[in-house]
Amino acid sequence: MIILSVMDEERQKAYLTLINSLLNSPSSKANSILNANQVLVDAALVQTMEQVASVMADQGYQNAADFLMDVACQLSEIISSLGNVTDRTAGQGESLAKTKQEEYLIFLDQVYQATAQSNSNPQVVYPLLVENLENLNDDFAVLLRQVIMDTLSQVAPEQAQSIAAVIGNFSDLMREFPQGDRASNLEIAIAGAEVAATIFTRDVYPNDWATNRNNLAAAYTKRVRGDREENLERAIVAYEEALQVYTQSKFPQEWARTKSNLGNAYSNRIRSDRTQNLERAIHCYQSALQVRTREAFPEQWATTQINLGTACWERIEGERAQNLELAISHFQAALQIDTKETFSQDWALIQTNLGTVYWGRVQGDRGSNLEQAIAHFQNALQVYTKEDFPQYWATVQNNLGGVYLEQGQFEEAIACFQSALEVYTPSAFPFECLGTGKNLGNTAKASENWAVASEGYRIAIEAVEQSRSWAITDARRQVILANAIDVYDDMVEVCIDIEQFDQAIEYVERCKSRSFIELLHVRDLFPKGNIPEGVINELKHLRQEIVTEQRRLEIVEQNQATGIISAVSKPIDNSLAWVENRTRLNELVKQLDGLIDDKINPIDPDFKDTQQVNPISFKETKKLLQAF
Repeated sequence: MIILSVMDEERQKAYLTLINSLLNSPSSKANSILNANQVLVDAALVQTMEQVASVMADQGYQNAADFLMDVACQLSEIISSLGNVTDRTAGQGESLAKTKQEEYLIFLDQVYQATAQSNSNPQVVYPLLVENLENLNDDFAVLLRQVIMDTLSQVAPEQAQSIAAVIGNFSDLMREFPQGDRASNLEIAIAGAEVAATIFTRDVYPNDWATNRNNLAAAYTKRVRGDREENLERAIVAYEEALQVYTQSKFPQEWARTKSNLGNAYSNRIRSDRTQNLERAIHCYQSALQVRTREAFPEQWATTQINLGTACWERIEGERAQNLELAISHFQAALQIDTKETFSQDWALIQTNLGTVYWGRVQGDRGSNLEQAIAHFQNALQVYTKEDFPQYWATVQNNLGGVYLEQGQFEEAIACFQSALEVYTPSAFPFECLGTGKNLGNTAKASENWAVASEGYRIAIEAVEQSRSWAITDARRQVILANAIDVYDDMVEVCIDIEQFDQAIEYVERCKSRSFIELLHVRDLFPKGNIPEGVINELKHLRQEIVTEQRRLEIVEQNQATGIISAVSKPIDNSLAWVENRTRLNELVKQLDGLIDDKINPIDPDFKDTQQVNPISFKETKKLLQAF
């Protein structure tokens, strides 16, 4: 049985690494760095910070010492407040916590044995994980890191290598495990990879080190927890480190795979200039094709062609018309391998992308381009059915509606928009629902189909109010309002045209009331009462994470009007970029709602009411007017 250690030399090194990261980063990044290293935040870290600050002050680095002491004081207060809460329930929870820790240790031992004895066979390890889903959480990730680090420091080098190899393999399995909580699975994967890295150093085990860098980068690319921008930066660094060993001459296949993955990371990158990030991504994909030829690696060649097509579609540098022609050529090249019979989902993805590019094509006859777009979208729907791929199906339906609308085919456009809204509901996909609802309302209004127009605008308004309640910053709320204020105006106009004057007044007041309430939002962003500092910090962190994810979504939304599909990670799940981002945003909002319900509402019950707004009915409006 592996025994948990309180503190060891490796943890002290981790403290110093964290402190060095804080000192060498802008102060504005301190919270993000600490949140990404929560497993290291404890009283011992505070003590180490104080010791380092004292030494730095003695050496004349007073500003750095003051900064470090300030961070240490804040952490001390947070730890103290959490400790006070823990002390109140310590008598009741101590035995339970001990029992749970023992359960984790037993489970860790079972996982270790299964991974080692089966040679990391997922058919052996995954059933064990399925039986213990309740143990696959962030606490288990922390325990795994601490237990294995302590064990590695106590055994002989040969045994340490063997243990690290098993844990590294388990980390790979966790990264791809399809069940349980995705966020926690990735935390466990990262913990395992980082533990293995302490043994498989570049100097002693260069090949294993490069493999570890690749695997760690893959986990950070998909990570749900932490700051998305920072996670991608870590992934980029790790991929570039792997390329120091994986050279084209010595490891051509590994080099090409890493180059392709690095291209994906640059394509998704938030930090730095978007133009340059895309150019780097294109360069990485083109480099990968030097090894990934159609003859030698047909599937990987097709994957890279799709990624190149997507990057050319998004490309900012160069002439737009030429970039679109390049995108078409790359997508059509991929179809040489990804046929409907052999790779149906990949084929449907390419058909959707080709439809999108032809819709936006600059060269050629406009009418012919639109017909090409329709043909490709209809091809995609042969695979992307509502039952099997509802979100992809909705994307294609929305795109088809847009093309039909440009052709002047109102009935076909209306049918497509209505179909898309069967999936794009205000609660599940508010941003997509807003755009499609507006399209439906505008199209029906132009053909004087008032009932359908009213329904489209109603759904769009619900989506507006849902998406604005998700927005954390006033600036983001104003952007949403600026893009949606005409929906209220159009709805009022339709209500007047069909002589539903009471509904018209309700929507006028509904728009005004939301603007007023949100002005109060800006002035009252935090709950009242004796809220623990740790809860406030968690609230700030989740809000910042949502802002970051919304900023990333804005990049995707630039292409959302025409629905280009990202081909990143095509071999795994053919995910749409916006689906991945929406899933992450949904997870963050769920965490925020849970924080408010569990930790804030018992102290400040009124706070939750300030985070949502209910419309005022016409009858209520009349009562208010009569009161005056």
